Parts: sequence; structure tokens; C-alpha cells
Amino acid sequence: MKIGQEIALELRKSKIEICDEYYQNMMTFSSYAQLAMMYFKGSDWSMENDFPTVDILRKHKEGLLPCGMMTDVSETYSNRRYLAILGNSNSVLKYDAFSVAEIIIRHNSKVLIQASGNAFLVINIMDNAEIEIECIEDAKVSVYDYGQNTKIISEGNVKIIPSKWQN
Repeated sequence: MKIGQEIALELRKSKIEICDEYYQNMMTFSSYAQLAMMYFKGSDWSMENDFPTVDILRKHKEGLLPCGMMTDVSETYSNRRYLAILGNSNSVLKYDAFSVAEIIIRHNSKVLIQASGNAFLVINIMDNAEIEIECIEDAKVSVYDYGQNTKIISEGNVKIIPSKWQN
């Protein structure tokens, strides 16, 4: 069975609404990279529906790691364009020069983010996640806070935007 079919069937079992076009698209995917790109492009839908679930992420952890979806990791990452820190992760993210990134932090993850140079980061945080941001030089960070239990500590040019909906 293709990996897309497996994930799509899990989605249908969960009774989460998805349009037929996206469902049919997912059914054709044969790689984790295709699924990860769909996740990042539809991050608002994924966050609102808590999909994929932590159980699915853990089941497919090894396949998703190279695609930027990190579950239950304790690692340092540098200048990754798309990155999701999920599950019970405890990570450090470093961005410098002219890096641009979209970062999603969920579940019970704890993340230290260091931005310098002219880096520009957009971060979505939710659930019980915690972040500490050190933003120096001309770096800019925007944090969209979608959680009721998130914790954000920041210094430097960091803009925190409360969400319109709470998970």
C-alpha cells in the first residue's frame, strides 16, 4: 500500500472532514516528501484538525524526519526552510544570514530558537508547546500563538500574534 493511501485511510477513520480533491490527491502519494509538503501547505487545516495525530507521527517518524517533520527528537537544526517540531521534542533551532523559515511547534515540545543576521522566521505554536526565542541583529520573528497552554519567552525583534481560535 502506498504511504499516502495508508495516511488517507487513517484520516477517514478519524471522521475528520477533508475535501475530496485533497483526499484523492493524498491517495496517489508514494513518498513521505509529498505528504510533508501537503502538511506544510495546509498547516492551518492540519493544526485545526490535529492531523496527523501524534500516534501517526510516531508510527511514521523515520520516514518523516528527512522531510522536516520531527517527532520526539532532541536535536539541533540549522536554517531549515520548513520544520515541524512535534510530540515530546526538546530541540534547538538556529537561523542566521538571510534564512527564511516556516516553523510549526506542537504538542509538548520545548524549543530554543536563535535568530541572527537577517533571518526571518514565521512560527506557529500550539497545544502545550514552549519556546524561548533569542532574536539579535536584524533578524525578525513572528509567532502565531494558537494554544491556551503555550509558553513563549522572547527577546529582540519578536512579534507575538494571538490566534483567532484556540485549540
